[in-house]
Amino acid sequence: MKCRPLPHCPDCGDRTIHLTNRGIHESSSAFGQHLHDDCPATFDVGDLDAIIYKRRDRLLRIVERKKLGQGLSLSQQHIFPLLALAVDWLVRQKYLHPESGVFKVESVSPFNTGIVHRILPSLVLKYEAAQHLSGPSFYAFKTGLPLEALAL
Repeated sequence: MKCRPLPHCPDCGDRTIHLTNRGIHESSSAFGQHLHDDCPATFDVGDLDAIIYKRRDRLLRIVERKKLGQGLSLSQQHIFPLLALAVDWLVRQKYLHPESGVFKVESVSPFNTGIVHRILPSLVLKYEAAQHLSGPSFYAFKTGLPLEALAL
């Protein structure tokens, strides 16, 4: 299905986007849209869907949500492994909980279940084996709780 173009809100004139079916030309932020539309494409730009940080446990999860079977954008494929390297270093220094990391999560609304792919710290995109989470384990993942406490 092809959507009809509606680049600006008829009431306020702001740019409009799709919330869960965003095209590669649509950013979820005004700054991201500015970078896409007005800057030369000589660098990688990626966005994130969520950064979950549970201060009590020092658990950090950087999450990009995709539809089932959808891959990361080319920019995300280059940027996210670098972020995973940085998070891994913080874990090894004991600044972050060992379950901290960068993740691609395949899930659709109402987000009751998901396939969780941990992005490995590397200079190229590599994943740990995917985990299918639902119920309390997916809730714990989404809310920054350690999964080690759950019987998985």
